[in-house]
Amino acid sequence: RDLAVPRRHEPHAHRVRGLPRAVAKETDNVAIALDRAGTWEDHLARLSANARHNLRRGTARAAADGLAVAFDVRSSCGLGEPLDTPSARRMLREARAVYLRRQAGRYAHAGIRASFYFRHLNYISLSVPGDCGVLAVLRLGGRIAASLEGYANFRRGALEVPRVSMDDAFAAYGPGRLLVAECLKWMLSATGLSTLDLCRGGERYKYDLGGTRYVTRRMTCDFGGFAA
Repeated sequence: RDLAVPRRHEPHAHRVRGLPRAVAKETDNVAIALDRAGTWEDHLARLSANARHNLRRGTARAAADGLAVAFDVRSSCGLGEPLDTPSARRMLREARAVYLRRQAGRYAHAGIRASFYFRHLNYISLSVPGDCGVLAVLRLGGRIAASLEGYANFRRGALEVPRVSMDDAFAAYGPGRLLVAECLKWMLSATGLSTLDLCRGGERYKYDLGGTRYVTRRMTCDFGGFAA
């Protein structure tokens, strides 16, 4: 790559020589590949002893606290119950409420503008209900502790998940780890998909469950005030 040194305030951005005011930005992503000929137990056996322990500890702690663990999937492309039923719409609203509470803390400086954006303008919020969308939730004691929203890419054989959200009230149980584990079980037993692409973010639990890193690059060019 013929890339110049990145600017200080763009730690993953690089000036690209030969293009007018061009910047290439790199993003780390994580995807988990499944062996379609194997079972969940086979995949679990390939994980580290610590990863298996963390899964057992989360479910054991929930059981000790009297919290039933339940996993549910809805989709607009034939994987699980449909997303356009009244119960599915209620589940989506509940999952979005958890997501918006988390974003409110992260973007408190933006106030109501951030809430409006994530509710009405964000591409994930707009497209998941009808664009080969998939919604999966993990409930602890009847409440959504974690959820994921994504798309079934049948050509690639992947479930692509740009949004994972967790309720901080359940952080002690590792809800993100439990959700992804349940989703992998479901993919192996009920779909023809072989990759769970968790997209951006390098959270530890993604790697613990068998994830590998890959990089995406986005290039932006400024042609005299017109960005492309």
